Formats: sequence, C-alpha cells, structure tokens
Amino acid sequence: MKQVGPIFKKLKKSYEKKPISFVKLDFTGKKTSKKAVSTAVQLGVNNILEINTATATIMLVDAKTKKVVDKLDLRYTEDQMRQRIDAALKQK
Repeated sequence: MKQVGPIFKKLKKSYEKKPISFVKLDFTGKKTSKKAVSTAVQLGVNNILEINTATATIMLVDAKTKKVVDKLDLRYTEDQMRQRIDAALKQK
C-alpha cells in the first residue's frame, strides 16, 4: 500500500518558499499521539482532530480561521494534490 509520507515530504520541500506550513500529526502510537495532540493545540487547530478520523490524510487548514479548506489523501495523485494546494493558496 502506498504511503502519504513520501508525498508529504516532496510537497513540503516544493512549497518551502510559499506562505504555507506543513505539520505532521502522527497518531501511530501513544507517545506520538500525545505529541500530535499537543502540537495541534499549540497551533490552534485541535478542532481538526475531531473532524479527521482517517490516517494518511493531508488537511489544508486556513491559518487565520483554523477551518479545513480541503482534505487530501491517497485517492489523489501528487499532481492533483499540488493543484488543490495551489487552489487553496489562491483563495488568500
């Protein structure tokens, strides 16, 4: 099964000069889950934890409103993900 991790890393690198932050919230174990919740609370996006129950999902969250503007997963190709990220950035 394909993993989202390598795609996430590629996207993060290619958008490093854009006004976008890539944050990984890992829920694979107790320790990583605790850290993920703490990170989400610090960023003010803990509301997305209630919305998202799937793994291998990239959530696009508006930094000001803290609302999810799009969800990306492995149904999308890397190019489709880029198109959706670009569309979200243009909404700003």
